[in-house]
Amino acid sequence: MAHGQFKELEPAIFMAIYNLKSQKDSLNPFRIRNENMILLSGQKHSLFIPYGVYFVDSVLRKNSSITFQLLIQQNIIRRFHQFQIHKNFLTHQMTIFDRVFVDLFVFKIPNEKIRRRLTEETGEILGYSMQKATTQFGGRKWEAWFTQEIPHGDGPYKFSGLPGLILKIQDTRKHFVFEIESISPSTETIYMRRKSSAIVTTKAQFI
Repeated sequence: MAHGQFKELEPAIFMAIYNLKSQKDSLNPFRIRNENMILLSGQKHSLFIPYGVYFVDSVLRKNSSITFQLLIQQNIIRRFHQFQIHKNFLTHQMTIFDRVFVDLFVFKIPNEKIRRRLTEETGEILGYSMQKATTQFGGRKWEAWFTQEIPHGDGPYKFSGLPGLILKIQDTRKHFVFEIESISPSTETIYMRRKSSAIVTTKAQFI
C-alpha cells in the first residue's frame, strides 16, 4: 500500500469516460482489447487514467490503511493499461506514471501543443457537433474529432490543444482508438500520486 499516497490538486470541471480500443500487436488483428478510461479535467490540471486504476485509487484514497487482502475483495476491474497522465496547463508539462511489472515509475515530458491541420469534415457524437483535424504524434498519423461546443482544449491520453474537447482520436491504422462514451459535470478532486511513492526516471530510461 506504499503506492497509495496522493496529492490533491483542484476540483474538476467535468468527468469524461472514453473507451480505448487497442491492438498492441500489429501482426495480430484479432487480439483487440477494450478498456474504459477516465478523464478528470479542470482549469489548471487534468488526469487521464484507466477506470480500473481509478477505482483502486478511489478505494485507497478513502482508506489508505486497507490491507491487500481486503483490496482484492473489492471486485477490482481488470486493467490492461497501467499508465496515468497528469497534464499541468500552467507549466505545459505532463507527468507520466507507469508500471513495469510491480514497480511504479514517474517521468515528465513537455505538453506540446498539437500541430494540426483542420479539415472540413464534420460529424456528431453524443449530440455534440464535431470537426476533424489531423496530426502526427509518436511516429503515427492521427485523426482527431473535437467539439467547440465544449471549449476546453483537453482530450484523452497525451492529446490536447485543439479548439475544443477531443471526443474521438485514432491513429490511421486504428491500432489505438479513443472514443468518448459519456461526459458529465464534476467537482471531484483531481489528484496526482506523490512522487515519493514512485521511481523517478526519464522517458528514455523508462522505455
